[in-house]
Amino acid sequence: MGIEQAEAMITLMRTGWGRENPAFGQVFASLLLPGGTPEQIQWFNDLQKAHAPLQG
Repeated sequence: MGIEQAEAMITLMRTGWGRENPAFGQVFASLLLPGGTPEQIQWFNDLQKAHAPLQG
Protein backbone atom coordinates (compact mmCIF):
# COMPACT_ATOMS: atom_id res chain seq x y z
CA MET A 1 0.00 0.00 0.00
CA GLY A 2 1.39 3.37 -1.01
CA ILE A 3 1.31 6.60 0.94
CA GLU A 4 -1.71 7.95 -0.94
CA GLN A 5 -3.67 4.75 -0.33
CA ALA A 6 -2.71 4.75 3.35
CA GLU A 7 -3.81 8.38 3.72
CA ALA A 8 -7.11 7.59 2.00
CA MET A 9 -7.71 4.67 4.38
CA ILE A 10 -6.97 6.88 7.40
CA THR A 11 -9.46 9.44 6.10
CA LEU A 12 -12.08 6.71 5.65
CA MET A 13 -11.47 5.46 9.18
CA ARG A 14 -11.77 8.93 10.68
CA THR A 15 -14.96 9.77 8.84
CA GLY A 16 -16.75 6.46 8.57
CA TRP A 17 -15.67 3.94 11.21
CA GLY A 18 -18.65 2.89 13.28
CA ARG A 19 -21.22 4.73 11.19
CA GLU A 20 -24.43 3.19 9.92
CA ASN A 21 -23.45 3.68 6.27
CA PRO A 22 -22.45 0.18 5.11
CA ALA A 23 -20.17 1.55 2.38
CA PHE A 24 -17.40 2.31 4.85
CA GLY A 25 -17.50 -1.14 6.42
CA GLN A 26 -17.58 -2.73 2.99
CA VAL A 27 -14.28 -1.08 2.04
CA PHE A 28 -12.50 -2.53 5.05
CA ALA A 29 -14.26 -5.88 4.83
CA SER A 30 -13.22 -6.28 1.21
CA LEU A 31 -9.60 -5.60 2.14
CA LEU A 32 -9.51 -7.71 5.28
CA LEU A 33 -11.89 -10.50 4.24
CA PRO A 34 -11.43 -10.92 0.50
CA GLY A 35 -13.81 -13.63 -0.62
CA GLY A 36 -15.69 -13.45 2.67
CA THR A 37 -19.22 -14.78 2.84
CA PRO A 38 -22.10 -12.35 3.40
CA GLU A 39 -22.29 -13.63 6.98
CA GLN A 40 -18.60 -12.93 7.56
CA ILE A 41 -18.92 -9.45 6.08
CA GLN A 42 -21.91 -8.73 8.33
CA TRP A 43 -20.00 -10.04 11.35
CA PHE A 44 -17.09 -7.73 10.54
CA ASN A 45 -19.38 -4.72 10.06
CA ASP A 46 -21.14 -5.44 13.37
CA LEU A 47 -17.78 -5.87 15.11
CA GLN A 48 -16.33 -2.60 13.89
CA LYS A 49 -19.50 -0.68 14.84
CA ALA A 50 -19.46 -2.21 18.32
CA HIS A 51 -15.84 -1.23 18.86
CA ALA A 52 -15.97 2.28 17.44
CA PRO A 53 -15.92 5.26 19.75
CA LEU A 54 -19.18 7.14 19.93
CA GLN A 55 -19.31 9.87 17.33
CA GLY A 56 -21.45 12.92 17.62
